Amino acid sequence: MARGVAPNRPQGARADSQRPSIALQNLDIEILRSTYEAKQVAHWIYQEWARFETDAVWQKNRQDLDRSLNEALSIPKFFVARQAGQLIGMASIVENDLPSHPELHPWLANVYVSPEWRSRGVGSRLIRRAMDWSSTLVSTVYLYTTSQVELYLHLGWEILQEDLYNDRRITLMCCRAAAMTKDRTV
Repeated sequence: MARGVAPNRPQGARADSQRPSIALQNLDIEILRSTYEAKQVAHWIYQEWARFETDAVWQKNRQDLDRSLNEALSIPKFFVARQAGQLIGMASIVENDLPSHPELHPWLANVYVSPEWRSRGVGSRLIRRAMDWSSTLVSTVYLYTTSQVELYLHLGWEILQEDLYNDRRITLMCCRAAAMTKDRTV
């Protein structure tokens, strides 16, 4: 599943006309614990990435999501962003996200922000929250992206290599624990 911040508009394009008039205040980012919200998260995953994948990949996504609701497990873990109680985004840490690289784990995956809330820092805050969580568990986290390399570089990620996945160019990246814990302005 092509991961990274979901690219529903051309890179650099702004969605100002789609933005709610309400300013981003009191953004709440928490671990996903609600089965009700998990249904919305599953819908986002399917619509953004999994519908372009094999059934096996979609089933793995569903298993990761279901397992993440078990508070005793550290990985997988899903994080959700809420604005005024409304679910507006998600990110996750999963054991594996790229079938061609099973030796690498864990992964930042499923970074998604509802279109009307993009370009406001929500994605960066979700990523930072997932990085903070994983820095207590592992020394390195991986991701792949098709379009958000600059964002991840800004957040302390390093490029490992360019590759192809499902006939799409991807950039494989990593973030080491030292970079995960740095105080950055996003």
